[in-house]
Amino acid sequence: MNTKIRLANFSDYQQVLKILNQVHDLHVKLRPDIYRNTNKLMNKEIFKEKIESNCYYVAEIDGVVVGILDLIFKNIDSPAHNKRKIILIDVIGVDINYQNLGIGKKLLDKAKLLKDKYKYDSIELNVNSANLRAYSMYKKYGFKEKSIILEL
Repeated sequence: MNTKIRLANFSDYQQVLKILNQVHDLHVKLRPDIYRNTNKLMNKEIFKEKIESNCYYVAEIDGVVVGILDLIFKNIDSPAHNKRKIILIDVIGVDINYQNLGIGKKLLDKAKLLKDKYKYDSIELNVNSANLRAYSMYKKYGFKEKSIILEL
């Protein structure tokens, strides 16, 4: 099974939306106090903007989109911060029918390749502490905790 990671195109919209909904359903399950069920996660106009900004990638197997990677490229430069360039992983997800095949790792590899190619300082992401599967994958990949959000 050959997985190809590429920039998303507009014809991927329905397949991307399917995976995005799966990711959101997990968020609703883990944090129903924050997230609510909706079928309006990303309209076509927003998807088009993401495509045009070259920040949305998909994993594809045999013409089927099986994973998504939504990146935000940030330049931090303020009087209070050291100048830094970071890639923020806004969304990463793999279709439930294709999990445990290394696709998530390949999406992370793509982010790392972009980090190195464009000389970014780091890649950052947030993960729900109850999402042990994702947390474990990120730790195994080499991510380290740098900030912890506490809630009362």
